[in-house]
Amino acid sequence: MKKSFLSLQAALLMLVMLAPLSSLAATFITDVKVIGGSKSTTNTLKSEMKAQGWVLVDYDLNKGCGGSSDYIYLLYKTGSETDNPITGIYISDYSKTAEEVINHNGKAYHLVPFDGDSHFCKQQGDLNSNARGATIRLYYTKGQSADRNALTNIVFNETQLGATGVNGGSEGYDLNEGTSGPKIYMHLSFSKIPQGNELIWEPFDEYTPGNKLATSAIAQKKTYWTTWSKAPGTSEDATVEDFGGSYCAHIVNPNDQVLLLGDKATGTYDIEFDVLAPYEKTGYFNILHAIDGGDTTWGLAIDLGVAEDEHGVRVASGHATIHAAGNTYDIRCAVDQWMHFHIRIYADNDQAELYITLPNKEENLVLSWQWSLDAYRGTEAGNNIAAIDFYSGEDPLTSFYVDNISFKGAAESPSPNPPVYGDVNSDQAVDVADIAAIIDVMAQSIQEGELFKAADVNGDGAVDVADIATVIDVMASYTN
Repeated sequence: MKKSFLSLQAALLMLVMLAPLSSLAATFITDVKVIGGSKSTTNTLKSEMKAQGWVLVDYDLNKGCGGSSDYIYLLYKTGSETDNPITGIYISDYSKTAEEVINHNGKAYHLVPFDGDSHFCKQQGDLNSNARGATIRLYYTKGQSADRNALTNIVFNETQLGATGVNGGSEGYDLNEGTSGPKIYMHLSFSKIPQGNELIWEPFDEYTPGNKLATSAIAQKKTYWTTWSKAPGTSEDATVEDFGGSYCAHIVNPNDQVLLLGDKATGTYDIEFDVLAPYEKTGYFNILHAIDGGDTTWGLAIDLGVAEDEHGVRVASGHATIHAAGNTYDIRCAVDQWMHFHIRIYADNDQAELYITLPNKEENLVLSWQWSLDAYRGTEAGNNIAAIDFYSGEDPLTSFYVDNISFKGAAESPSPNPPVYGDVNSDQAVDVADIAAIIDVMAQSIQEGELFKAADVNGDGAVDVADIATVIDVMASYTN
């Protein structure tokens, strides 16, 4: 709950201490393969491969394309995090002749192996083989990312929302593109590869979709989930849902879901989770120093998609508002796509850092601030790490999904001179010199290197007047 007085009962939440939880090993996808050809050929291959431990995704990827088109299916094998799981799938419509390896965002993607009739193999696993559509192939990577996510499920259906894009794009791509068949989209589910020092690891895989989160957690003897009013099972308690093949928490009005972090006050900790906010919807979450009635204090708060269009209608416009140490910042965020939030808190050194990973981008440090200051008021609030609150704000537009929550101890020490949001020229200040640096980059049309990345303050992939406006906003926040 944001800036609100609490009941005395809610203060009792501080008495609940977090016990370390041993997570069950997740099952990840380690190998993929496509098969294609006649019905008899694919049926034979399906039987043989299933006997070898392959899992069939029973969905013809040439569905509805006519009698001359090949039958095409995808199969995969699973294993644990020690079996080098797949971390990404790439859809390509680039070339009639496939490259064995392509590079995307610094990772090598390998052509998915194929088998079947000779003409299907000659077309190197084209998902529109004999269907007269676009040439489409799949690639996979096992390259590791900062978010440590690995592939857990693959689903095909006719829903575009949340589906995988083509050539690294963000809009779901029709795998029947150019054919007479119905639209087919690929949905991927990921789960974080666990680490031994995690105090909480919550991929929601052990829950039943449709059930209340805190109520289900309590039944599993997980003590870290509750609600703001300590009322599991009520309307404050969010529902676990199957979103595109991934189990996650769905926060809508009037949900007010609290994840207790055990009141840590010393040491270094990482808080990480994935968030998806659909278009024209909003979201909100915060990290609390203390849950203590009218004396509740906030360490960080983020509003997703709180903006208005030209008609004064609030929409999810791809912006997020960050509240930290009494200041307010506007940054770019993703819409209709998963983005990864990573908060590192150095309680002993009174410092915190916010990292965000946007779709198909590397992790980016967007803000560093004094952890002990209240997010809204800028007053001293202590170094405690009490809880995360995923809150609807009693807003009818609220609808967002949360997945892969991790809370763990970390050994790293803070940088003596951490980056400052909006500090383009790295002089530990945000001033007119940063505006001059942005103008220099605009004038030189610099498209690569660290200077370009620093000048793209709002993270939209371009250096323009919007970045100057962002720097001005940051400068103004320091004087408020």
